[in-house]
Amino acid sequence: MNNKLFELFEKLRNGTISIAEKKLLDTWYIQESKDTLLPENIENKTYEHLQEMSNFQIKDTIRPIRARVKYTAIAAAILLLIIGSWYMASTNNSQPVAIGSSKAHLTFSTGEKLDLEQMKANDHISIQGVQISKSMDGFLTYTAQHTENEKPVYNTLSTPRGGEYKMVLVDGTKVWLNSNSSLRFFANSTGKERKVWLQGEAYFEVAHDKMKPFKIHTEQQEIKVLGTKFNVRASHQSGQTTLLEGKVSINNDRIILAPGEQLTTTNRVNQKVKYVDVEPFLAWKDGYFFFNNDPLSEVMSKIADWYDIQIEFIDPVQDVNIWATVSRYRSIHEVLDIFEKTGAAHFDLTGRRLQIRK
Repeated sequence: MNNKLFELFEKLRNGTISIAEKKLLDTWYIQESKDTLLPENIENKTYEHLQEMSNFQIKDTIRPIRARVKYTAIAAAILLLIIGSWYMASTNNSQPVAIGSSKAHLTFSTGEKLDLEQMKANDHISIQGVQISKSMDGFLTYTAQHTENEKPVYNTLSTPRGGEYKMVLVDGTKVWLNSNSSLRFFANSTGKERKVWLQGEAYFEVAHDKMKPFKIHTEQQEIKVLGTKFNVRASHQSGQTTLLEGKVSINNDRIILAPGEQLTTTNRVNQKVKYVDVEPFLAWKDGYFFFNNDPLSEVMSKIADWYDIQIEFIDPVQDVNIWATVSRYRSIHEVLDIFEKTGAAHFDLTGRRLQIRK
């Protein structure tokens, strides 16, 4: 694999690739697909720069009950970049369904909007006392420039269906925002607290600052932390917090979570705290779907958001369970083929409408 091709793969993964570069990579990928061969003599050092993948093992198989296949980090990188980087053309010549990618809008307190797909690696802007830049690994980063006469300023990061984005807040906190989600966040360092408001789903790695608690507001939960790692799902009727590391308090310190614990709040009522396998709840952030005996209705809701399609159940199979793991960067046709192999249902995709039958 030559250096130019690897550079294009990195740009694709980071959301910094141009339209012309996409066409070039698409041409290569289609030819590889026709040949059904992977590139030969891929050196391990080629993938050292894929920081997100270097310590992670992707699962991409139907999960048998007593075992599951685990690939090495190198195989995972190859899987994401070679097999899953581009969509496959539909066999019925309908409009292809694109794989979700790094895209979002940034809305400033002034009401101005910035399409982040137009922002390339190493681009930066200065506004309202901060510098906003995009790193080579795809993070949108806020850096404070001055603190004189600052008033609290809030910006909003919003992802569409089929989008995801990651950023570093001005305090050093890292946030991964899932598709069809929005995060209103502090854009400067003014204030005694660090407050954000979430709708949708996000994973947080909060920078420790005992003098300024970090608070996440959703319609169902208020989460307070000092420094920790956790995932939050937030909708109008439900809120769910899953803790990976550290400790968080929820809803005015009424509930304290320890690592591996999860709290769901529905219609303002806290459910019983339970201990969970955190992997299924963090899978999206690491680039794959993890369905652990989940009902097909929930599975297809996630698929619909990621691939931006419409779902229609022709037969009553919503409660059929799916147990599978698959890369989020596979084409939708490959994902649906994997689901069909479980025997759960049959899928018929026409344009952007997916019909589901027994």
